[in-house]
Amino acid sequence: MLSSRTGRTGRAALCAAIAASVATGGLALGVTPASAATPFTITSISPHLVSALSVNQVITITGTGFSEEDLAGVAIAGCTTAPSYIVASATSLVLKTAGDCAVGTGRVVTLTDAASNTLVSTPGSATAAVAAAHKLDFVAAPTISVTATTHPVVQANTSAHTQLDQVRTAPVGGGTTVKVTAGATPFVNTAAFPLKATLGGVALSSISMPVGGASFTARVGAHAAGAVALTVTSNGVTKAFTAAETDFAYAGNTVTVSPSSGPSNGGTVVRVGGAGFVTSGGGASTVTVCGVAAPVTVLGSTVTSLVVTVPKFADATALSADPVDGPCTVKVTTGSTVSVVGAGSTFTYVAQG
Repeated sequence: MLSSRTGRTGRAALCAAIAASVATGGLALGVTPASAATPFTITSISPHLVSALSVNQVITITGTGFSEEDLAGVAIAGCTTAPSYIVASATSLVLKTAGDCAVGTGRVVTLTDAASNTLVSTPGSATAAVAAAHKLDFVAAPTISVTATTHPVVQANTSAHTQLDQVRTAPVGGGTTVKVTAGATPFVNTAAFPLKATLGGVALSSISMPVGGASFTARVGAHAAGAVALTVTSNGVTKAFTAAETDFAYAGNTVTVSPSSGPSNGGTVVRVGGAGFVTSGGGASTVTVCGVAAPVTVLGSTVTSLVVTVPKFADATALSADPVDGPCTVKVTTGSTVSVVGAGSTFTYVAQG
């Protein structure tokens, strides 16, 4: 039997052990702490720039201790609705925004555990390095102009036309320069945030943007025929627009010319082969040889070939009477679509003695 002194000493030691266990979040002798210590840590957030007011923007939180059982909720400052989330692993938490996160900088992410403890992404005593790793800014996403009078993507060399008349197609071979008009949010193109864009998944090249960012011009690459979607990366964030919003398509086909040569004084009757030719109406197919119109006769019921009479070469160049022979490009225009220039779309004038 313990002495009264020994008993008091033993009880004191036991109480100290229980207190220590509770303080570390553990259990001792069936005692459950009122509030377990938060098991999470947050080491970084990626990406640091996220599109504001855009649904399903993915944000990855890296840290430790993540589990579905312990994580009770996630919140992002400036977002009305809590993001959906999934615990990808004990060190990775993936969030998706609900589309109501307003523009703002330095947004804090708060994790809540099952015991209602919370952990914020940027502690008040954070160093500059920690703050940089935890940086989370919501940036206005790129916009494009979609109105009854302004189309977002048009061929840049049609400025003499009204917006309603501007050409909204490009040959499948690429090379066309297009103009993309911004909506409410101007485009940004800087060394830190270079402007990028794709049409149908094909990157646009030679991007040039005037001061103010109301629009930019770029050259399209080759793509199969059909309507295409536009994706723009501006100010560090990316926005995808549907084909309907983009209102632009690749079209046209490579034409063939037979015979492919004739006298320079013109008059040669040639057959122009292709597809999708139109025989009547405002969008009827027309043919030019070196830029000069050639009279068209339809050949066949499937409208895959046209018969034209080649004009004089001197008329075609309209530059000088010498030389009077050489190759000329044959183009077929159907509506706003111009045929693709290829090896078989050339007619060569032969000088007459």
